[in-house]
This record gives sequence, C-alpha cells and structure tokens, in this order.
Amino acid sequence: MPERRAAGSHRHRAAGARESWPSASADCSFSTYLRQYAHTAWSACPYRRKRRRRNARALHLPFAHRHAIAAVAYLACGETGGQGGAHIPPDPATVANFVEAWHRTYRYARAGETAVIALMAAHHRLAWIHPFLDGNGRTARLHTHIGLSAPRLTQGLWSPMRGFAREHTAYYGHLATADARRKGDYDGKGVLSERGLVEFIAFAMNICLDQIRFMDGILQMQAFEARLAQMLAAEATKADYRYLKTEAAQPLAYLGTVKSMDRARFKGMMGLPTRAADRVLVDLFKLGIVRSRTPKGPVELALPIASFRYLFSRLWPEAESNTA
Repeated sequence: MPERRAAGSHRHRAAGARESWPSASADCSFSTYLRQYAHTAWSACPYRRKRRRRNARALHLPFAHRHAIAAVAYLACGETGGQGGAHIPPDPATVANFVEAWHRTYRYARAGETAVIALMAAHHRLAWIHPFLDGNGRTARLHTHIGLSAPRLTQGLWSPMRGFAREHTAYYGHLATADARRKGDYDGKGVLSERGLVEFIAFAMNICLDQIRFMDGILQMQAFEARLAQMLAAEATKADYRYLKTEAAQPLAYLGTVKSMDRARFKGMMGLPTRAADRVLVDLFKLGIVRSRTPKGPVELALPIASFRYLFSRLWPEAESNTA
C-alpha cells in the first residue's frame, strides 16, 4: 500500500509538471505581482498584439490597476472563496505565478477558431485561479466579452454576458465540472479534468451561438429592406419629406452592408430620374437616415432613434413611445 500511494503521488507530480503549473516556492512578492498583473491581465486575450494594444487603450488600463490592488488585498488576507461557494482556489501565495502561467498559455493562441476555443478555456482557468478578493466571475466574463469583441466577432450586436446570466445555474455547474481533478489516465494529462474543460468550452460556445440566433431573430435583417420601404412610405405623407420614394429602400438596405457609397451610385440604384433622385436624397438627409462627412462626399447609413419604430421595433419597443 505505501508503494501504491507513492506511485500515485509520483503520477500526480508528473502530471503537474506537464501542465507547468507554478509552485509555491517561486517568487510571489506583491510588488512583482503588481508590475506583472498590471501589464498582463488584460493583454492575455488570444488575438493579435496590435489589436490588443488598441483595445486595451480604449478600455482604460487603470481598471486593471484597480483589480491588481484588489488581488494584492486577496494575497495579503489569504482569503479563499469559490465559484458558487464550492470551489477552493489555489494557495494565495501562488496566485501571481498561476496568473503568469495563464498569461503565457493563452497570450498567443492562433487566430481563427483556435483563438475562440482558447478564449473559452482561458475563461475557466482564470475563474479557477480566483485571483481577486471579489469579482472573479465578472472579470472572467468581461475578459471573454473583450476577447470576442476585439477581433470584431460581435460587431457590437451581441454579447455572451446575457447568455451567462440567463444560464446562471448551468454556467456554475460547468465551471464546477471543469474544476474537478482528472479522472484516470484518459482524462487529460494535467491536474484538472480535461473532459470537464472541454464540456465547459462547448457550453460557452453554445451560449455564444444562442445569443447570435437571438439577435438575428430580433433584428430580422432578411426583412430590413421591406421595413425601410414601409418607413419611407409613412414618412412621405409628411410635408417635410414629401419627396421621399420607396425606391430608395434598396440602396439604403445595401448601404447597411458597406461602409459608404458614392452619391452617384446611390442615386443610380433608385432607378429614378436624376432630378427626382436628387430630391429623394435631400429628404433622406433631412430624415437623418443617411449622412456624409463632406458636402459632396460618399453617403453612409445612419440610424436615428426615431427610425427604430419602423426598423427595429422588437429591439427597442420603447422607441415608438419616446418619439411619438
């Protein structure tokens, strides 16, 4: 029996070495952790360095500094807590080294599908490390949101945050499953369960797909041109916009798929006489549905709040009462 226990202990040490988790004997000074974390915590999203720096500036890095201070308080207090009250985080003395290992592991994930998978894995690993006195789950979810937004996967139209909130119980259940120790030699090579981590990644990606489907149903872009035509017909009954024509719906819908369009091309897509097309464009500017950076420059699609009653009534039902 002692030999069996020794052999089991040896296997666990070997598994831990393969996963390269830091040890408690490594340097964990507070000042070192402050310097490392202020630089690494928000730069660890798996996307290109240039884009990462740009988004870090936009997010105001003092936010990361405030969380670094909270992490130091965690280390000083030696607090333990968990995901749903069940998770026992690592020894506070090792937190700085775990964060550094997390940073090295997920910093340069290959772009594309691999980066998204790595981002979901990083979500659990950061929550498992539990580096802060409070707000660990919120920080992990915000990190995931930023990681999806930076490479323009969300386009500002959807976020996994809503899905995590709606699936609160399942979310914490999958985190707990990924927290478990590996179950045998076929459950990965590290200390934690690989099967549990894979299940969490699949759950998180399904959350993202669910939110995409939800927003697709809300926006109903397949019928966008028809709603534009309805808006133009309704607004044309007003004296201020009497030159509006439903023929402008097609170029407006196309304008929603490109950044901008030359005025001549926009007017040509209406299929109207030149003078009529000029008048329509003038009224579109007055309505606020198009805009231009220069008096004769390309036109861009604009979406004033007043247009939501026609275009996105399911997205913002209050728009009609606010503009009545």
